[in-house]
Amino acid sequence: MRVPDRPSELGIDTADGLDSWRPTQVETIEAIIDAYEVEGKRFVLANMPTGAGKTIVATAVQRLLDCSSVSLTHTIALEKQYAETMPWATVVTGRRNHPCDLPNDIPGLDLDGDTLMADRAPCAHGDDCEYIRPDGCSYYRMLYRASDSRQIITNYAYATRIFQAYRLRGMGDRNPFHRQLLVCDEGDLAEDAVVAAAQIRITAKTWAPHGAPMQSRDVGIWADWARSLRPRIQKELDGLKDKSLGELEAGEIKRRSTLRWMVNTVSSIAGINVEQQDEYIVGPYEGGVDIRPLWGWTVAQRLLWGYFPRILFMSATLGDPNVLVRKLGIPTSEVKYIDVPSTFSPANRPVFYWPLVSVSRKTSESEWDRLADAINYLANQPGLVDKKGVIHTASFAVASKLNDRLQSNPRFMTHSRASQDGSEGLSFDQALMVFENTNSPSILISPSMSHGIDLPYVIGWQAIAKVPFANLGDPVVKARRDYREGKDSFGRRSYDADALNNVIQATGRAVRSPTDRGVSYVLDSNFYPLYKRAYSPKSFRDAFRWLKR
Repeated sequence: MRVPDRPSELGIDTADGLDSWRPTQVETIEAIIDAYEVEGKRFVLANMPTGAGKTIVATAVQRLLDCSSVSLTHTIALEKQYAETMPWATVVTGRRNHPCDLPNDIPGLDLDGDTLMADRAPCAHGDDCEYIRPDGCSYYRMLYRASDSRQIITNYAYATRIFQAYRLRGMGDRNPFHRQLLVCDEGDLAEDAVVAAAQIRITAKTWAPHGAPMQSRDVGIWADWARSLRPRIQKELDGLKDKSLGELEAGEIKRRSTLRWMVNTVSSIAGINVEQQDEYIVGPYEGGVDIRPLWGWTVAQRLLWGYFPRILFMSATLGDPNVLVRKLGIPTSEVKYIDVPSTFSPANRPVFYWPLVSVSRKTSESEWDRLADAINYLANQPGLVDKKGVIHTASFAVASKLNDRLQSNPRFMTHSRASQDGSEGLSFDQALMVFENTNSPSILISPSMSHGIDLPYVIGWQAIAKVPFANLGDPVVKARRDYREGKDSFGRRSYDADALNNVIQATGRAVRSPTDRGVSYVLDSNFYPLYKRAYSPKSFRDAFRWLKR
């Protein structure tokens, strides 16, 4: 299918106003269209480095296929960024972002002075409401606008809930989110999203009084408990659910909502059938346990891609396509992978490997000294001494080790785990604001800068102090890493793929536009063996080189 000479011929306004395609966009659009219409593929995985213009490509594909689409991002903040690029699309947010139009003084609501939001409204739990109409409350006005829009933008957390509905109330026998094209931006995070959506958190405070087997790690025991408890909760709920809003006494709406949530929770656990119990894991967390699928393939079709005839996964760092396809349970015969070349010159974004220390729990104090000395050495090199830098540490423990050794230099700064954890020092948001706005060449030591940070022309250099392998002290991480399918150590391949992809994400923070320049240094000697055994896209391989001092 021919791509028009100008985006405006498809009704697309580009952010720069130039009405021209960026390099690689036409070829990428054509390759995606051909995968669907010529090769008959259902899934396209497009690795599109920063600057490739994912939103414009996805919109062009939707327009050329003449179909309706829904695009997913990972956060509401990214939804807003998408909306700025695609003002013609309708942004859909969850109920908690919308106030309810019912009067807040209804006795049964028991609000204690809080504003009633749509996620706590009676309609959220199945009650009828006069505001479920096109000119009703803000939540339903948004849904009706979305149903008429050719392009919807929403987030994974909301989508994995709303996709499962056969129909939406007030909209007849249809779900307007079931469309002809699903676009999964940040596709490398899709498995995390479906696993999070399927996770069931059981708090000891709520469930231990109901006999929950809090010490058990056997999914079958949990399923048996849930099946035995469900009728008792349902009986209490039945005594309240037939009352109208005006008949409910103070606290009864809240209790009814709690009971519905409890019924849904135990039903989800009871619904884990015997054949799938080995695919779930029970893991502890402070205050209770989480019951979740070990891998996304158990639930991805039901929660994400099963409702769409065509699916497009995109990301600047999609990772190993074979691993991603397996984790999401996608049939390999229905997949086309496209590795889009970077439009940023490798000379502007070199990644140097300087193997200094094998960073792990066994790293000695003298090795930490050596690593800190090397970072200080880089910070004082000509061409870097007057530039801002970032030290990616993968954990707060590594950040603390390095900050203890570098804090005497006023250029270095760090942050605490969270703004409300009682720690001294800046929160991440505060540190990021200072780092971005200061005129001095500050250097931020952080485990939190590798994803989702877009600071063009700010970061002149960066060092990756530790390869960000997931923590094997987490029983879920270890179970995934140790997972095997016959002779295939798939768990290890997935573990490595995630670590390398996180490194690639981090190196991408330095250069955010074609004329931006930034250099990255990988200092952990664990990196090169990982690089040799795991997949990396061409855009990274082109920039990678050994440091020669």
